[in-house]
Amino acid sequence: MHLGRIGLLGAGLALLMAGGWLCIGKAQETPPVPLRYRITDLGTLGGDESVASGINDRGQVVGASKLTFSLRKVHACLWEQGRKVDLGVLSGEPRGTESWANAINAGGQIVGMKSVPRDNDLFDPKTEDHAVLWERGKMIALGGHALSATMLPHAINAVGTIVGAASFQGHSGAFMFAGGKLTRLEGLQQARGINAAGQVVGTDGKDASLWDHGKLVSLGMHGVAVAINAGGEIAGTGTPKTGMPHAFLWRTGNAEDIGTLGGPQSFAIALNDAGQVVGESEYGATDDARNRHAFLYTDGKMIDLNSLLLPHSGWELLSATAINNKGQIVGSGRIHDVEHAYLLTPLP
Repeated sequence: MHLGRIGLLGAGLALLMAGGWLCIGKAQETPPVPLRYRITDLGTLGGDESVASGINDRGQVVGASKLTFSLRKVHACLWEQGRKVDLGVLSGEPRGTESWANAINAGGQIVGMKSVPRDNDLFDPKTEDHAVLWERGKMIALGGHALSATMLPHAINAVGTIVGAASFQGHSGAFMFAGGKLTRLEGLQQARGINAAGQVVGTDGKDASLWDHGKLVSLGMHGVAVAINAGGEIAGTGTPKTGMPHAFLWRTGNAEDIGTLGGPQSFAIALNDAGQVVGESEYGATDDARNRHAFLYTDGKMIDLNSLLLPHSGWELLSATAINNKGQIVGSGRIHDVEHAYLLTPLP
């Protein structure tokens, strides 16, 4: 089962290196605006688990879900207006083919992956992964370019430009795909986010980096940048000199360590145009991935999203993976002992 790969939440975070340094700006001390959220269980495509990885300003959510219990497969899913749409796989592909969606833009274009089995091993099948685009109800394979046989898309901006990681003649590197043309982003090892202006963020393999129309800028810390908004603010995760990975918000040339929920580590995953950051953070004193909760960073403070739910919701929010400009948040959480995709909507 491949739900752990959806949205590639762990990819890039593994690139954080011990012994790095983080340029830390002082966080604002302004008390956060009181918030409450209504939570919606987005459900599944028939199986017991689902994960959300992206949301646009129209409220369309993408991710992936297990299918019926008998199949145990994973398909990319679109949630909109109370409906669950199975984005499926290309016709004629092997029975065990799976898919998952990573991101959606304002126009409803979706990027993600499909995984095609290459043998009949039920327990440890060999697979081949391909980048795909869903557009106007159709799935389009993006592979097969002369420069690269494999592409792993992470993000798509409002004009349909896709960025991610690819293999170029046996060497990995970041790519940009626009107008049917694949371009290698020199100096970047992996691209994780792009804004409407075409500014790209990611990592050079060591440091969090910004690729700005051919110019590579190091953000000054070991780690990875994961998102950039319309104002050029950047969210990511970096490693302080003697500490553990922390989420950061970079603006006007300085990186601000936005802290944790009380544990050693935190990881930024997404950012909106208001500069609000979401992700996941350890909340216990020990470094344990089982003790992580979804967070929202707003008005200079990191908040456990579980504390902003109405009482007796029954949810434990584990990770927040995307936030739109209306303040809606999606991610994954535990409800009735299973992991489901959720949607948070701010209450008036």
